[in-house]
Order: sequence, then C-alpha cells, then structure tokens
Amino acid sequence: MPARSSPFNRDPVIVGGEADRTHHETSRHHQNASIIPCFAALTLATTITFAGEKTAGTEEPNGTPSTPKFHQTVTVLAQPIENAGAAISIMEREEIVSSGVTTLSEALRGVAGLHVTDSGSRGGVTTVEVRGGDPTHTLVLLDGVPLNDGTNSVGDVCDLASISSDGIERIEIVRGPVSSFYGSRALAGVVQIFSRRAGGGTRGEAFANAGRFDARRLGASLGSSARKRDGILSLVWEKEHGRVGNDRYSGIDLRGQTGLPILGRDLRVRARYVRRTGDDYSDASGGPLLGDGELRHSESDESSLSVTWAIDARDKRRQAVDVAVLHRELDRESPAVASVVPSSIEDARLTRLRLGWSGTFALHRHLSLQSGLDLEREDAASDSALLLGPEVRIPGDYAMRRTSAGAFAGIAGHAGSFVGDLALRFDAAERHAAQFNPRASLSYQPMSATWRARSSIGRGYKLPSFYGLASPPAIGGNPDLRPETSAGVDLGVDLKRGPVTSSLTLFQSRYDDLIDFDFSLMHLVNRARVRSRGIEASLAWALFSSLTFSANATHIQASDKTSDEPILHQPAWSIHATVNWSPTPNVRLGFDARSVSRSFDRQIPVPERDHVSGHAVVGGGFSWKPAPLWRIEARCDNLTNTRYETLIGFPGPRRALRVGVHIGG
Repeated sequence: MPARSSPFNRDPVIVGGEADRTHHETSRHHQNASIIPCFAALTLATTITFAGEKTAGTEEPNGTPSTPKFHQTVTVLAQPIENAGAAISIMEREEIVSSGVTTLSEALRGVAGLHVTDSGSRGGVTTVEVRGGDPTHTLVLLDGVPLNDGTNSVGDVCDLASISSDGIERIEIVRGPVSSFYGSRALAGVVQIFSRRAGGGTRGEAFANAGRFDARRLGASLGSSARKRDGILSLVWEKEHGRVGNDRYSGIDLRGQTGLPILGRDLRVRARYVRRTGDDYSDASGGPLLGDGELRHSESDESSLSVTWAIDARDKRRQAVDVAVLHRELDRESPAVASVVPSSIEDARLTRLRLGWSGTFALHRHLSLQSGLDLEREDAASDSALLLGPEVRIPGDYAMRRTSAGAFAGIAGHAGSFVGDLALRFDAAERHAAQFNPRASLSYQPMSATWRARSSIGRGYKLPSFYGLASPPAIGGNPDLRPETSAGVDLGVDLKRGPVTSSLTLFQSRYDDLIDFDFSLMHLVNRARVRSRGIEASLAWALFSSLTFSANATHIQASDKTSDEPILHQPAWSIHATVNWSPTPNVRLGFDARSVSRSFDRQIPVPERDHVSGHAVVGGGFSWKPAPLWRIEARCDNLTNTRYETLIGFPGPRRALRVGVHIGG
C-alpha cells in the first residue's frame, strides 16, 4: 500500500526501499482559530459549573427498557453512552458477529467519520483515518495496550488487518483529539478494542469456513467462569491466496485472559500472540495491474500482555494499577519499484513497557474527580539497507530508547439537564518539550426530551516516530523533529423518536507542525499544516422487531494549507448502509452497501494519474441455527462483482463467497 501519510502532489523520493517513505510522518488538518477560544471558554465555564453523572434511560422500539451501554474510552470510570459529550461509537460483539466480518478493519469500514485505507491485500498494511486525519494520528489499543508501531516506515501506525474480529467483545471509537487522557498518538481519535471474557460455566466453541481466494479459517475457544474466577483461551488460523494479483497471507492469532481475586481485589491478565506471513505489492508500485508484478515478503511476530489490578473498588473511590507490554518484530524484503526505488531489506524490533495508575473519587453527590499517572519506556531498533547493487548498500540501521511520563486530572458531573467533564494532561518525554493537552465536553438534554445536544473540544499531540528521529540522515532521518499537534472541536445533536434514532455532527480540526520531507534539504522537517472540516450523519430505524435499517454518511473537506494540495487517499464522501432481517429467531439475513467518492493517489509507474475513481460495493450475509449449539453461516462480498480500484493499479477483490459452520456458544 502506498504510504498515505503524504498529502502532497509530488514525485516520490528514493528512501528506505519504498516510495513515499520520506512522507511517512505528514498529516493534515487546519481550523478556524477564532472559533476555538470562544467555544472553549463557553464549554469550560459551563463544565466547571456542573458536575456528577446523569443516566439517561433508553428503550427498545417496543417500549421495554434496554440494557444500558457504557463507554470507557475517554474516561477512567465507565459511563453511560447517553452522557458522552464526545462523538463516540460503540460496536458490540453481537453486531460484529452478525456482520460476518473477519478482521477489525472490515468492522470499522461502516463507522461514520472513519476511512479504512488498504491495497485490498491482507499481506499489506491496513490503516484507519479519523475525520481526514493521517493514519499515524489514530491511536489503537487492545485491552489497554497501544499497538501503534513507531518503527514502521509510514510512522506510528497500527496494521488493522492483523487483528482478527474473533474474540472481540466490544469496540469503542472516539472521534477528536484525546491526548488529554492517552497522551501521544491520539491526535485525531482512538480505537479501543476489548477482548471477550468467559461466560458462565464452562463453554467451548469451534468454527471452520472456506471460500474464494483459497481462503481457509479455523478457530476454537474454551472458557470457564465460576464465582470470582474466569478464564478463556482462543486460537484462530487463517490463510488465503490471490485476493489481489498473486498475493498470499497466512496467520495465527492466539489470545487468552483470566480474572481472579488477589487480596480481595480483581486481577485481570490478558495476553496475545500473533504470527503473520504475507506477500503483497510494495508501496507506490502500481500493484498487479500497472506495476512489474514483483512481490515483497513480510514476516512479523507480535506479543502483548496487559495486567490490571483493581486495588480499590469502593462506591465512592475506585483505583487501579495496570501494566501493558508490547513486543513486535518485522522482517521484510522489498523489491525495486520501476527502476526508481531500489530493493531493500528490513529487520525492525519494538518493545514498549507502560505502567499506570488511575483513580476515580466522588467529591460530591454530583461531582467526581478522575486522575492518573503513567510511565512508558520504548526500545526500538532496525537493521535495514537499500540494495543499490550486488556490492552497494546504503545502511539504514538505527537504535533508540525513549522514556516518557504523563499525569492527568479531570472533573465530571451533572446538574439538571447538563452533563460535562473537563480534563488536562501533562506529558514529558526525553529530548522533547513538555506538552499540556486540555479537553472538555458538554451535553444538554431537557427532561423528557427526545433530543440531546453535545459538544467537545480538545488538543492532541504525537511524538515523532523512531523511524523519523533515528534513521540515518542519508535516508531522511532528523533527530531535531518536534512533536506534531492538533486542535479539534465538534457540535452534535442526537434525536430519538420511537423506533428512529438519528444524529448529526459538525467537526473542524487543525493539525500543526506536521512532519514532511523537504526536497531541498533531503530530510524530514516540521512544517506542514492541514485543516479538516466536515459533517457526520447517521440514522437507525427499527421498522419491525425483525427488520432494522441503519445508514451513515460523512463529508470531509481536508487540504494541506502549506501547498493547498488535496489529502492522499481521503474521499470527500463516504456512505454506508445496512439492512438486517430475521424472519425467524434462528435465521438472519443481512445486506450492507458502501460507497466512496474519488480520492487522491500517486503511484510511481503511473505519473499521468493522480486519483482513484469512486465506487460502490454491496455485500450480504446469512446465518441459520438448526440447533441451539449449531450455526451455519455464509457471506458474499462484492455481490454485484463490481470492478474497482482501492489504489491506482490495485484492483478491489471481486465477488467472493465464504461459507462455514460454528459449533458451541
């Protein structure tokens, strides 16, 4: 996949064996600066005035009370989603399973404000961008472990294709800067994934499915829960061949977690190991249609561990300590691209250790204090080289360590129809200036009203990646790079009238000091400024208890204010719709459609083209439970067999049917 991080309409530079690598840190946002101070003053003043927690009740279409939904992406203590002033989306396990998707990236395609960029191949890098932001500006966490990899030539990105949808209990997405809670990397938004926990008793599950592109998937899980102890272990194996050209992919995903009382307090341990092997087409290579057909080979291993101990769980005071560990290794061999980019080899390693404490304290019946401390240590290294000839190599080796610390505090509460929160975080990292990141949100819902107004404003920042800071100057590295920053604001209205729920959100963001490649100096510098503004709209309609319809649309205007060029891989419009029908309790039939407008792109072998045409794709799924513990399922992607490109020269997958069986529950 061509590195999306450059929004500039320029010819790629030969760096690191892949085109556009020199742009790997750039981003995109800008905002009318006069709006932010006025809105901030109003929001902060109102938030400080009101305090506490308000729980708005929800009902199903038939009028019966529904199970409350909670979010904890931007708060220490989980709070009702109805209270959130920020733009937050939640995907529950039932929705993920019923959609028939197999990866996190597929699940996120239907979320308003998000755009998933990939080459169509599981062997390549798949990223998500929030509201026109760069993929390096989206923080992705799995059970509290940050998965972004600063050794990647694109920057601090997370490869979503490596995360299987199996074993996911819930996904929370917040749109807007959230550095006030998470620190670095949360410039545009956060995607947080929570793994599935064991249900009551002892339960086992297994599934197998197969389909076009030589796709095979096998998985099994075993879980047990009794009293205050629980545990679950799951394994997924998958492979495919020929989804895009002659690409290949295989991988295993092993996960486990357990919960048990230690000194009378809950201790939860979660672990994951992923092994992936893939052959895909190099960045900016023109893909199988317009490139030379050479494949790059990648092998990666990723291990993560998170430990959370609730050291205090009283009604008015809750505290927890947590440990998060990530270790990732990548070996990659990339072929030359169009005699412009030389072949390269890369062996990158990243280890991250994060220690944290967080607490929530009731200050008053309507007011609570949230606070936390964390310390992070990262160790990165890369053994790489450009291969200019049999005896000519340009080394790209580097090794770097970085320690950073953060502290945050916030208040949250309610008074009457108002619910709000205010937070501030301080971060300090080696060799970089200290960062202060505030955030505030406010929501208003009159008593007995069917509508709610909400707003949020915040600042974010991201430390330069290890690739940008530590790479040798010969391939563009610059140890003097400064952190990138962002400021974002949004205003929204939610409406619920009987079986219809709808929302409308206006947003605007500015990104400053973004990192870009300077062609005159031949290395990375801080200079770019990007502005993004737009609108998100969504609608959900339960026509009957067995028939539901949902849709969302996003319009984004994003441009680089340094050069007035469009943003790479960002469509102005994206629309997603789903229809689900359950004629009987044991049968479900669903259809989904996705449409995106044209987007800017550059590929080395095709200098005469600068965009990918818009396209629409329709998919459908079916499931049938002939017995309580059996489920027959099928899904067909690209039902209409539409021909389209994900990137210039990279064809979108054609019609593909997948069928399988699931046993247990």
